[in-house]
Amino acid sequence: MKTNTIPEYKFAQSVEEVVKKYGIKRVIKLSSNESPLGVSPNVIREIKKWAKSVHLYP
Repeated sequence: MKTNTIPEYKFAQSVEEVVKKYGIKRVIKLSSNESPLGVSPNVIREIKKWAKSVHLYP
C-alpha cells in the first residue's frame, strides 16, 4: 500500500465543537480507547482464569 493512498486522519471534535453542534451543556471527553461502560465481564472472567499462569512463557 502506498502512503499517498491512506486517507487523512480525522481528529475527533473538541468539547467546544460538540457543545456548539449538539447544544449539550455537559460533555465528558473520553479517548478512543476509553469506555464509560467499564470492563466487560467476559474480560474479567478470562483475566481471572489465566492470572495464575501469565508468568509462563508459551
